[in-house]
Amino acid sequence: MRVRCGGEGSEVWRLRLCPSEPEGSILIDEEGVDALAQILERAGASPTCRVLVLEGQPGRFCTGMDLGQVMGSGADLSSQVQRFAGCLEALRQGPQVVLAAVDGDVAGGGVGLAAAADLLLATETSSFSLPELSLGLLPAVVLPILLERMPSQRARRLCLFDSVDAGTARELGLVDQLAATPDALERGLRAAIKVALRRSPAAVAALKALQHQITGMPRAKALRLGASRTASMLQSEQTLASVRAFLDGESLPWFSRYRPGSES
Repeated sequence: MRVRCGGEGSEVWRLRLCPSEPEGSILIDEEGVDALAQILERAGASPTCRVLVLEGQPGRFCTGMDLGQVMGSGADLSSQVQRFAGCLEALRQGPQVVLAAVDGDVAGGGVGLAAAADLLLATETSSFSLPELSLGLLPAVVLPILLERMPSQRARRLCLFDSVDAGTARELGLVDQLAATPDALERGLRAAIKVALRRSPAAVAALKALQHQITGMPRAKALRLGASRTASMLQSEQTLASVRAFLDGESLPWFSRYRPGSES
C-alpha cells in the first residue's frame, strides 16, 4: 500500500490509498503503515489542517493485511501491528474531522481504517468483510473501533459471517451515508467537508477529548462533568464573543469555504 497526500498546507488533506503495483490490491504493508503514520503525525502538528479525507481508488479501498509479505518476511510483526493500531487511534483522537469515502471492497484492517472516520460514506456497490476468523486469526485491532460504531452483538455478527453489502453495513451502523454512484459519493464528501469547515477547530478537538474522557464513566458523573465544562465555556470571553457574533448574524472566524481542487 502507498499513501498519497494532497493538500498539505491547506485545511483539507486528502489521503489516497494506492496499490503497490498498478493493478494490484490495496494491502496494508510495513511501508504503507509507516507512510500513513508519518502523514497523521504531520496532520496532528499542523496549524492549518482541519479535515482529513481517507479514500482509495475507484472500485478499490483496502483489503487488509498483506499476507504474502507476512509469510515471506519471517520477521516479528509486533512493531508494524502496533503502529497500525496507533494510526487508528490517531484517526479517532486527532484534532481534525475525519471522513472516509469508500468505493469497492473493504476487508480486514481496511474496515478498521474506514470505521475510524467520524463519517463513513460508501457507494451502494461497496462491501465489507472481516475474514480473520476463517484464517484462525482475530480482528483484534479493528474490534475496538467497531464497538464505537455498533452494539457488541452487531460487531460479533460482522466478525462471524460473510461479507455484507453497503446497505447491510449501514443497518449495522458501520456506514453512515450511502451514495448511488462514485460521482454521488464525491458530492456527498464535498458536502460533508463544507459542514466540517464551519465547526470550530478547537471545539472539534475538545469534543473528541471529552468523549474519550466520559466513555465508560457513570452517567451521573458524566453529566456533572458536562455541566461544569459548559458553565466554564460560557464564562469565557472568547466563547461569549462568538455567541454574540452568531446572534448578530456575523460570520464566525473559523468559517471557511471549501474549494475543490485546492488540496491537489
